[in-house]
Amino acid sequence: MIKKTILSIICILSVLLMGTITYSFANQLDIDQGNTNGESAGTALGTVYGNTFYANNKENDWTDAALSNATIISLFDLDRDTTHYRNAFISSFNNEFEIAFKTAFRDSSLLAALQAQEEDVVLTGLEDGGTIGTIFGTASGKSDFLSNRTNDWTQSILTESQIINYFNLSLETQEYRQSFIEGFTLAFADSYITSFRTTNVAAINSSYNYKFGTVEETVFADGKTIQSTDQNLSIEFPTGTVFREATIGISIGQLPRFNPWDMYTVVSRSYAVNVLKEPFVVLNRPITISFDYFWDNRGGIFYFDDSSWIYVPSVIENNRITTVISDPLFYGKELVVLKDLKYIPFIDTTFHWANAEIDYFLRRRFIDNKREDSKFMPNTSIKRGEFLQLLDRAFSWESVQGQGIDVAIFKDYIILNEYRSSFEKAISMGIILGNEDSSLRPHIPITYREVEWIINRLFTRKSFKWEEMANEILTERFHRSVGIENIDANITRAEVIYLLNRILKEY
Repeated sequence: MIKKTILSIICILSVLLMGTITYSFANQLDIDQGNTNGESAGTALGTVYGNTFYANNKENDWTDAALSNATIISLFDLDRDTTHYRNAFISSFNNEFEIAFKTAFRDSSLLAALQAQEEDVVLTGLEDGGTIGTIFGTASGKSDFLSNRTNDWTQSILTESQIINYFNLSLETQEYRQSFIEGFTLAFADSYITSFRTTNVAAINSSYNYKFGTVEETVFADGKTIQSTDQNLSIEFPTGTVFREATIGISIGQLPRFNPWDMYTVVSRSYAVNVLKEPFVVLNRPITISFDYFWDNRGGIFYFDDSSWIYVPSVIENNRITTVISDPLFYGKELVVLKDLKYIPFIDTTFHWANAEIDYFLRRRFIDNKREDSKFMPNTSIKRGEFLQLLDRAFSWESVQGQGIDVAIFKDYIILNEYRSSFEKAISMGIILGNEDSSLRPHIPITYREVEWIINRLFTRKSFKWEEMANEILTERFHRSVGIENIDANITRAEVIYLLNRILKEY
């Protein structure tokens, strides 16, 4: 009997315990769901209110936007749900509302600042691009008129990729880059058209205002600066340049005597500088010739010689392009400013001791910039074939076609490649004879001794010694040549160009 009673009590307690567990589980489920839904709702509304408060210039105070419990209950119909769900929902809602409000307010503030900065970047890009576009458009409009081209700015404007490369826009933000290009294009078009028409009007007026476009000036020992009638060309005679008076004339032409437009753009009229009353003038000091110039670094001053325009070393600075004439006897020259469309400077010679000579040879097309990395490698040795090719180009060796020169007698003629023509000419002139083993070795570095030997044979300068040239380089450029100590060492590319440039001045 007692056992049955105990079992009954145990059964009753078990049922009660199961009910309590079920009730507790149900409560926890309501709480969890209330927290989850309250967080979502609080985040959503807190974000909306935070953005709205910032937009309305209110302070970042979430309590001003907080909803009362009654409002929350009404808004989300919480009075129809369990107490546990409702309480959990309200608690989580308020917590997340505060967080979301502050986050949204601050994000809006940051976004506004970034947008303002972006607008500044865009405006700056438009202004910068417009400034540069005006310069280029003005220059191109004038250049195209002088080159007898039509008034069409689209034929002369840089492509987008050229604008990006020329002005290092790849380093800028996309917003600045795009606005710069837009500003450049708009300003280029406007200034091009204006410049083209202005130059046209000026040309018409000049035909009436100038006496055949010619000026004559007498220069005395105290020096003088002479300008062309259009003020574009200036010639400076320093004090002491002439001992006796000299009469100089400058005549303005329209265009060069031949068409160089496959490689050049004409950016000035041609100017004939003549020595009058005498065949020449003796210059005791160098004279400086300069032109107005508003373009990029591809420009250069050229003089006319027989049938071609020859580049002379030019310096571009402060909207002027300048060259120095140091010939002791000046006979006069016909001059023009051209922009070399094929000129791409080497990237590794800017600060090199022979940079001026290397750049001159590049502009004269004695050497090429064909490497993908645009390097010249000035301190490396130079091949025999390269050396002969340089001589060929610099001193305009005559063709030997039809003279029966047969390089096939040399066992390595098959590897002459681009040097073959120069080797044929050198053999014809007796400059080289070949090696004892019947080879030419075009791809082997050439030594100081071999260069010395060839120069003496070519110019019959039996007294030429590399040591003399090396000492000049040391004095003038502070570079010590290895050839001073070792005449059988390999000469460098820069040293060869310096040497040949020195010879050209005397040639």
